[in-house]
Formats: sequence, C-alpha cells, structure tokens
Amino acid sequence: MAAMPARPLLIVSSQVTVETLCQPPFGLEPETFLLTSLESVRWLGFSRFAAVVLHEVPPDLLRKAALGLRDSPALEALWELLKHPDGPPVRALVPAPGRPPKDWVDLGLEPILPQDLASLLASDQASRQAPPSTDPRQALTAEEVRELHWQGIRVLPAGRPLTDWAREVATALGLTEAEPAPQCLLYRVRAATRQDLQAAGERLFQVAHAHPSLLFVLAPPLIPIFQELFPALRHRLVASTVHWASQGAFTGETSIAMLADLGCRGAILPAAPPYSDPAHLRSLAALAARCGLAIFTTLPLERLVECDIMAPHPGSHRSPPIFVPLATPDVRGPSDTARPPTARLIDDQELDRPVQRKG
Repeated sequence: MAAMPARPLLIVSSQVTVETLCQPPFGLEPETFLLTSLESVRWLGFSRFAAVVLHEVPPDLLRKAALGLRDSPALEALWELLKHPDGPPVRALVPAPGRPPKDWVDLGLEPILPQDLASLLASDQASRQAPPSTDPRQALTAEEVRELHWQGIRVLPAGRPLTDWAREVATALGLTEAEPAPQCLLYRVRAATRQDLQAAGERLFQVAHAHPSLLFVLAPPLIPIFQELFPALRHRLVASTVHWASQGAFTGETSIAMLADLGCRGAILPAAPPYSDPAHLRSLAALAARCGLAIFTTLPLERLVECDIMAPHPGSHRSPPIFVPLATPDVRGPSDTARPPTARLIDDQELDRPVQRKG
C-alpha cells in the first residue's frame, strides 16, 4: 500500500525568513513548510497542515486572546486557530526550554524548540500511515473482517495486523482500528516540602518539555502545592497512593474522587495488602471508572481479571483501561506476555539521558 503524502508545517511569523528556516537550528526542507502571517492563517484551511507553529506572537495579542477578545483580524485568526475543533496541533516556538507564560497555559499553547520542528512532521506521518501486515499468520483476513461485521463489531482488535484486502474491506464496511495505548512514562518527584518543589522547578520544566507524555508522581498532600507552583503541569500528575473508600480513609488517605477534583490523571496502587484485597480492587475499579482515572499497578493481572476492567470500556474503542500494568526500575511488571506493561516508572538516570542529548 502506498504511503500517504506528507503534510507540511504552517509557520506563522513576520520575523523569520524561508532561508532561516532551512538553516540550523531549524533545518527544515523547503517543501516541508509554508511561511505566512497571522492575518492570512484563516484563509488557508487547517486540514492541509501537520501542525501550526507560532513565532514571536506579540504578548499583548496572546493576553487578549486568553481573555476571549476578538476585536481585530489578527485576534480573530488567532482565536480560530487555537479553538478550531478539527485543527492541527498548535505550538509556540521558543529558543530554549523554560516555564511558559500564564497566557500560554490559559490558551493550551505548548512550546517547541527549533530543532524539534521536524518531529512534528514525523509524528503526523506516523499517525496517518497504516500499520503494515508483517505477519500473514496473525493478520486478519477479509473473510474474518466480514465475520466481525456480521457480529455487529465495528472496532477491529487492537494490535492485529490486516492483509491489504482485509484493510480495504474494513474501510468499505466502516470498521475502525482500535488504537494501541502508547507506553506512559511516570517519574516520581523527589520532594517532601514546598521548598523542595521550588528548588526542582527548572529541572521539572526541562524534563516536561523533553518528554511531552511524562507524568509526575507525587504524594497527595503535595499535589495542590505542585499545581500552584507549576500551573502549566497541573494536569500531568499521578498520586503515589490511593484509598478504596469513596471519601478517603479516616487515616487521611486520599480517595479517587479527591484526586479527580484535583485534576489528576491517576494513582499508583500499592502492591500489598490491604490494597490488593479483591473487594477493595472492585471498589477502586468502580470509582475509577466513574471518575475517569487510571490505576497504575504492578499486581499480577490474574488478580484483576474478576474486576473485568482490563479491557477498554464497552461502546468506545478510545476509552483507556482502568487498571494499567506498571513496570518499575526493580519490577518488570505484571507477568503476562499477552498484556505487556503499558506504563513505566523511570528513575533519574534514565530520565537524564534524553535531556543530555538535546543539550
């Protein structure tokens, strides 16, 4: 099957030139980007581009956009660009890693370094490229796809390759492919006080920029302090523990609902009694499903089968599982080769390696 044509980047700037973008540190090929002004963005159509990169947008313009103002052509264009439901990712070009301004946080605008622009093209191409049928013995055939359709199944099994003919049949019948969950990286923040968090601020922003999918693990009492100090990272948090009671334990442990109110992505389940009690696991599963949180665990998966929560929720192939298999530096993860760990707790040594290469 032929590869899909690559989509270019849209660079929005009145300062940079085409020649500059083709030289280091940008290093883009002329055919991989289009340079335009902010006022012209709204007339170009968003679906044509892999991503939009803003360069040196006036701070007062971003401040007005964050307040919801649309009283000029430039603001109207910026508003449509940031709020378009079907638009491409929007990034702001920065010369070095650092803490983004509050207006960027309010607008959901993420920074990107010049040398990382090419990664936007690669990510877009990878997301649009159909997975190859590498193993004919395990690939779904056209007949098997038709059988799934007759059974009323509209989502193909995750991780199963398809023959080229099966892929065409699936497209014709309207079947979609379940997206495999990318491996999630968790990093335990070594802090016990507000002062510890303040001292680690610069490093946290550096690693957050180097690893866009990285989640930070904190003890529940430190989570509100972390969110106050680093609002741009407030939704990238995982609690180091959680209690199965609906309102938390009398001993002060935190419940699923409390973590949801804080905007956490999930919590790590201690792999020890009484957390591993079947009744407590069922309670955690029900509460996590209601609140939309993930529970990361190193428990053997056979203990979780009776909870019936290792598969995505019915009715949505995009819904994540509730319990997520977790590997740690000293524990490789639940011993089930059919379901390898989809989350990994990494240490400082592993975290530093990508940061050093970017330097």
